[in-house]
Amino acid sequence: MSRLGRYEYNLKRIFSTVSRHGYSLIKVRDSAIDLIAGRHPNTNPFHHQWAMNRQLLSFAHKYIQEIPKGATVLDVGVGSAPYWHVRPDLEWSGLDVAPSEKTDYLITKNSLWPIKDNSFDVVLCTQVIEHVEDPAFLVSEIQRILKPGGKIILNAPFLYPFHGMPEDQARYTTTQLLYFFREFDILDIGTLGGVGSSLATIYLNFINYKISGNFPLQILKILLLPIWLIGNALCNLVLVGLDKFDNTNSFPLNTFLIAKTPH
Repeated sequence: MSRLGRYEYNLKRIFSTVSRHGYSLIKVRDSAIDLIAGRHPNTNPFHHQWAMNRQLLSFAHKYIQEIPKGATVLDVGVGSAPYWHVRPDLEWSGLDVAPSEKTDYLITKNSLWPIKDNSFDVVLCTQVIEHVEDPAFLVSEIQRILKPGGKIILNAPFLYPFHGMPEDQARYTTTQLLYFFREFDILDIGTLGGVGSSLATIYLNFINYKISGNFPLQILKILLLPIWLIGNALCNLVLVGLDKFDNTNSFPLNTFLIAKTPH
């Protein structure tokens, strides 16, 4: 092997070793962040997603608590079922396009759900409709499987970064939600979070996206982890405080709708 060949070989070995140990350190770092800042949806201000998570968790507590005891609830886009703990006394079922421990109904896109008509008292659909290519079809299936007088509890992002690409399809205003659910009786509709929460979420996610796509910055984040966490907390607390001064209803993190099917 030539001198140049040995140099290139040794350089590749060094880079491979650094990368292997570096990614192991990143896993340890992420575990430490979970321990300190919490995990979705139960996070605290040290987490870069806290402004969003606190709104969604508060929404879940408010509207899931109103569901009568023993009601049947279908969680559409169930994922890890982050809100079932709010009301363990309910009869929960999960529907998703991906299998999980909580997925009772596994579906494919734009196909009829394997659920009989008039089967559920409530549908929970949180942070899902933005990933749906045909929202009108989603609404029709929700209407079909709900019992007469059944309730839909739904929220969707508005001022929020692209996520889950390429499956991120849209953002929703309250006007759009009213249009899609025009055949329902509207019980409540509105926004979650103001300009401060939106700014905190966009800024901290921007920083996190930039770091996540750059290996040297990932290592730097390990070395500066206390500063990262404190910076998150300061940004979150200061910017979320601006929500108190935002009465415009024009810069929300999320929109939501509560409606029921006609009797």
